[in-house]
Amino acid sequence: MNDNNVGELTPSKRNVHISFWGFHIAIALIFTIATAQSDSMLTAGLALAITVFAIWYFVAIGRYASRLGRSGILWGGLSFLFSPLGIWVSYIASFFVGPKAQD
Repeated sequence: MNDNNVGELTPSKRNVHISFWGFHIAIALIFTIATAQSDSMLTAGLALAITVFAIWYFVAIGRYASRLGRSGILWGGLSFLFSPLGIWVSYIASFFVGPKAQD
């Protein structure tokens, strides 16, 4: 795939989208379904899903930033450090950041 075409849905960008929305869907489900039914197994499963999607997102945003020539550790680390707001900021910023200019 051509990394110069930022609009193209690369595998790393696809992982960012899937993990971001999976994280938020799991949060929505835990507040709606699990709270209404008070089923501890369902709540535990959704809490595990939230954790897995969050970790997947931090790695995915770091890999995506790295493919664009940015610091993946900085992007993933700051998203984690300032989460949950950092997740939204880094996700929105991923639409505007382009490949780093080669010197």
